[in-house]
Amino acid sequence: MSIGRRSRSLSGDPSQTLWRLLFYVILAIGLMGIDHRGQYLDRFHATLRQVIEPIYSVIDVPMQAAQTLQQWWQTTDQRINAQQALEDTLRQQQARLMTHDHLQRENAQLRALLELTTPLAMDFVTGRVLSVDLNPFAHRLVIDQGTNAQLLPGLATVDERGLIGQIDSVTSSTARVILITDPDHALPVRVVRTGEATLAYGGGLDANLRLTDLPMNTDLVVGDVVETSGLGGVFPAGLPVAVVSAIERPEGQTFAHASATPIANLARSAFVVVLKPDEAMPVQAVEETNGG
Repeated sequence: MSIGRRSRSLSGDPSQTLWRLLFYVILAIGLMGIDHRGQYLDRFHATLRQVIEPIYSVIDVPMQAAQTLQQWWQTTDQRINAQQALEDTLRQQQARLMTHDHLQRENAQLRALLELTTPLAMDFVTGRVLSVDLNPFAHRLVIDQGTNAQLLPGLATVDERGLIGQIDSVTSSTARVILITDPDHALPVRVVRTGEATLAYGGGLDANLRLTDLPMNTDLVVGDVVETSGLGGVFPAGLPVAVVSAIERPEGQTFAHASATPIANLARSAFVVVLKPDEAMPVQAVEETNGG
């Protein structure tokens, strides 16, 4: 009985706590020594990594996929923007060539005969086609450029192949273009091969052009190319317009008639280029041109 009471009294002794702490320290040192010799902890860590790494991989898959998708999207967007910029530059260069080729061919002769001054430099405004209307009575399209780009009614509009039409009306951010095939539209043209000048009228329903003011003895054959003549000052000279597809010389009539297929894509163009003089010059209204 006395020994039991003494044991219980020693249980709260600080010296007993110190012995326990010393025991734990010796045990820890012993375990560290055993682990150092047997590498048990490293083995445990390696086993734990083998178990956890697949879990990390599964968790990391969506994050890697999201990063890859973001990089792909950024790269694709940059490529699309670069491609659109290149296509825009190409369209403007093609429009520039349309006017430049003609000037190279006839500049010297026209300046000598008509005493022309140096031709006005052209500015080029690219517009995206927003809508197209090809009903039998009106051929129009709308582009996403307007007075904000300093566009005015009457300016010639082309695609990468040739003349499409001219600006009919504008708002701050859009412009309506009347196509050369519109039944109310007419423009001065000339035959490239012969230099003969005439008027080309919109065919309307058949989406062609009509040349109805030709002399009966006109030197015109199927396949002849007609271009803008520059007469009237509305359209720059030398823009490709159409290719003659049929000729009629009705007996008893005063004039011969011809049909011509437009060279430009017209309703199939996604972008167009508006030709805008760099220097201020009067631009005749569409109604004046339509009257011939």
